[in-house]
Amino acid sequence: MTDAELTRFLAVWGAVVSTTAFLVSGCALGWAIYRDLQDKGRIRVEMTVGRMLAAAGAAVQSIMTPEGPELVNLSDRDRLFIMITNVGRRAIIVSKVWGFQGAPFGINRLGFRRRGFVFLPVNLPRALDPGQQVTEWVEDPNDILPVRVLHVSDTTGRQWRVPRRLLRRIKRRVREPQLQPRAAGG
Repeated sequence: MTDAELTRFLAVWGAVVSTTAFLVSGCALGWAIYRDLQDKGRIRVEMTVGRMLAAAGAAVQSIMTPEGPELVNLSDRDRLFIMITNVGRRAIIVSKVWGFQGAPFGINRLGFRRRGFVFLPVNLPRALDPGQQVTEWVEDPNDILPVRVLHVSDTTGRQWRVPRRLLRRIKRRVREPQLQPRAAGG
């Protein structure tokens, strides 16, 4: 092998090795960025209309009021329950449930005005570790009927929108008449 062939072989070998090292390091950097972007808290929101029951009978929850602690029976009538779950990899602090009602776009001269609201929290703000869940409820399920958009926010300002399909399904469930139980034997 002559000196020219050896030089050419070493040049090609060096180019292949350096290109491979560059591609591997680029993939490692991309994976690290992707992993860091995914390494945060995420929220899943579920809603249902119903009554909460405990294994031993009625579900009773103690809530704080300006007058002091008050017991609330969650089994006596239908309520709107909002279940907020942390499905991410990091802890997150859920701060509020809020939304808009009214027209989808604000045309103030015609009176079609979007009005924002915040649900009066019972269990919020609450720190949720990965996999933990918190349940909020609304006393009157009919309060959800004028709602156009519903969000859940955390303390960092991130907002998670409740899917429109879920909101429509809950509104349909609230509008349907309560089914009366049939009398036995007749």
